[in-house]
Amino acid sequence: MSIVVEDSGTGEVYGYVKGAPERIVELSDPQTLPKDINQQITDFAKNGFRVIAFGSKKLPALASGQEYTREMSEEKITFQGLALFKNNLKEATKPTLDKLK
Repeated sequence: MSIVVEDSGTGEVYGYVKGAPERIVELSDPQTLPKDINQQITDFAKNGFRVIAFGSKKLPALASGQEYTREMSEEKITFQGLALFKNNLKEATKPTLDKLK
């Protein structure tokens, strides 16, 4: 998912992207990626985390009448980082699942 945002103070335009880490890694400029990013993503997933990745880029000014496209904001982005989410089971979850079985 991406969004295009204009800085009202400077008029500069930026694209911000979020999504599956594997996809964001593909879209990112390799120079902006940590060397062990794929191993980090795998380790987080193995430890039960849901992982979302983020990237961004400054977009060029367009001539009047032109519009920004998704491709413009999603190619050769600067990798920004990862967000980790963990959803621990509640005490009632296991007994409920056992009952449903």
